[in-house]
Amino acid sequence: MKSRLKEISTLAICAGLMGLSTAQAVVAESEPVAAAAEEFINSYIRASENFEGPLSAVEWIKNSKLVTDNFKQRLEALYKQALEADPELGYGADAVIGGQDWPDRFYAKNVFIVANRAEVLLSGPEDFPMTLKMILVREGERWLVEASGDLVQENSSETSDSQKEE
Repeated sequence: MKSRLKEISTLAICAGLMGLSTAQAVVAESEPVAAAAEEFINSYIRASENFEGPLSAVEWIKNSKLVTDNFKQRLEALYKQALEADPELGYGADAVIGGQDWPDRFYAKNVFIVANRAEVLLSGPEDFPMTLKMILVREGERWLVEASGDLVQENSSETSDSQKEE
């Protein structure tokens, strides 16, 4: 939390050069995006301790209200295709996090927002320096995870159903 506040403070100071209202708007807009990203990934990490394979992750994601339907469908398709190709190994890593090992917690470091789409860079604590990239989209009044980890690469050429409708 301290590191996120430090990043937001730095952003606010820089934006302050353009005017106080700009700084307030940047901080106010970034906070819910950072909070949504942290809530999703940190609850996923806690839940992953009880996963019994990749399909457990898919089920958890399917039940999550923190992600888009597009994310749910793409993750399920990715893991099912990987299991069909190699039933023993499957995908071989956690696609949501983009690795085989990860810290106990991630913190939002940078938030970039353009209209109803945001890119969030998260990092682990100093003793586990890992970076995770997420894409979030605004649906109604909420920010939802559209892509995370390995699915960010796959998402770069796609748009969610919600964005196609806009």
